[in-house]
Amino acid sequence: MTGVFQFEEVLTLDDKQRRTLTGTSGALLDRFYSYLFAEKNYSHNTWRAYLKDVLELLLFLDREKIPPADVTILDLRSFFTMRTGGSIRSRSADAGSVTGISRHRTLGPRSQARKLASIRAFYGLMHRLEIVPDNPA
Repeated sequence: MTGVFQFEEVLTLDDKQRRTLTGTSGALLDRFYSYLFAEKNYSHNTWRAYLKDVLELLLFLDREKIPPADVTILDLRSFFTMRTGGSIRSRSADAGSVTGISRHRTLGPRSQARKLASIRAFYGLMHRLEIVPDNPA
């Protein structure tokens, strides 16, 4: 059964993720899914991994209250720092929004490279669609 978004054909979202992605983020991820599916000749496993990587970034941005179109290189560094086990403060002003130590296991070099390639592809598409002025990745 297909979910609310096209990309749910290949990714399963829990209720919290679905609520988070009801706005612009879900539409952007859907557009990225269409782009990967129709325009790129990646294997199923590759574009599924790319979607998961970008989903993880969009959930992080939502948690930090950063619109995807307003992302900076510092936000991406914060995401990678969080993802690889370091600690860093968010750019949010409120004292309660510390990214903290990652609960995820540390990523290997290949996974880090793929995650960066995923985000570059996502923001490359957003730039091509004129949603962002520059590719921050």
